[in-house]
Amino acid sequence: MKVEGFENLPTDKPFIVAPNHRTYWDPPAVGVALFPFEPYFLAKEELWTETPWLGAAISFLNGISISRRSGGKEAIKMALKILQEGNHPMVIFPEGTRNRDPKRVLLPLKAGTAMLAIKMRLPIVPTWIKGVRKNWYRWILRNAELKVKFGRPIDPSDYPDNRNGWRELTKVLESELLKMAED
Repeated sequence: MKVEGFENLPTDKPFIVAPNHRTYWDPPAVGVALFPFEPYFLAKEELWTETPWLGAAISFLNGISISRRSGGKEAIKMALKILQEGNHPMVIFPEGTRNRDPKRVLLPLKAGTAMLAIKMRLPIVPTWIKGVRKNWYRWILRNAELKVKFGRPIDPSDYPDNRNGWRELTKVLESELLKMAED
């Protein structure tokens, strides 16, 4: 696996990692690319309820269950607490689900990533994962490249903590992710 932009990761405070999301392999790829950081991940509740053994494994690897039906209030509280402690980055897939459409580079982003960043005044690191979707078995066998690229952090300081601020920061994040996709 090739990791680019590791030098962009803040070392003086926690941060939010915001990757694109195509496959179930994306969280482990980002987790490995972030080493030696110990990230936490927001993940859909169904991973725990539909497959209990998978949920147990995800919990062990710092997964936080988020209920999309209830708006994820409990998960957001837990994420805020972890970010306040200041020891771990938080990985949030801003598309909110896997993008299974090969014709779309990125699904519309949800505002939750920006909301957390603005509330905590923590940078968002746009992240692009490339090479997972096509022939995933080839990169496991080392016949194809898997790349995780960390972009420059986006500072949320200039955005107000309200829906308009969240939307504006979400647009900036989306723009950065689309630029990374072109590279």
